[in-house]
Amino acid sequence: MPENIFREAKQLLATKTVLTMTENEVQTVKAATIPLNLLPQFNDMTTDEGLDYLARLFDEQYPPPRGESEKELQ
Repeated sequence: MPENIFREAKQLLATKTVLTMTENEVQTVKAATIPLNLLPQFNDMTTDEGLDYLARLFDEQYPPPRGESEKELQ
């Protein structure tokens, strides 16, 4: 199953500052936030809200193992 880059980015932003992230973690956050910067439907959302929305859309397409999705988002 593919990794949910949006959930990973959301978790990174919730637990680390950009200055304490590794280069790989920074690149993950940058890649995950591209849709938030380009698509107009995200203009009225915070980064956290947008990443949460995208993570849920991703999970609809690629459902995580049972119980894992909700646990990670809390």
